[in-house]
Amino acid sequence: MTDQKPDVKPAAGGTVQQVSLKLRDQQNNEIEFKVKSTTKFQKIAKAYADKKGVEVNSLRFNLDGDRIDIQSEQTVADLGLEDGDSIDVTTFQVGGRAL
Repeated sequence: MTDQKPDVKPAAGGTVQQVSLKLRDQQNNEIEFKVKSTTKFQKIAKAYADKKGVEVNSLRFNLDGDRIDIQSEQTVADLGLEDGDSIDVTTFQVGGRAL
């Protein structure tokens, strides 16, 4: 049995496009990703976390103030992301106590 990639098919009537996205952290450092419009956002989030050396679950992704759910199967096109869009990334911390 050989591993084959499934054919990338655009949504009904759509076309697959190359999209450049900028993910910006709280210090205004940006990482740019060039992806297809059919790429799942969770894949981009994982790649960003890997580059930063953090767990993907410790990050929150926001587009124009709206949180992007990285657990969903939404693609770049599903989210309405366009070439040149910037996504804000914040670190989410749970718990802790004052000393």
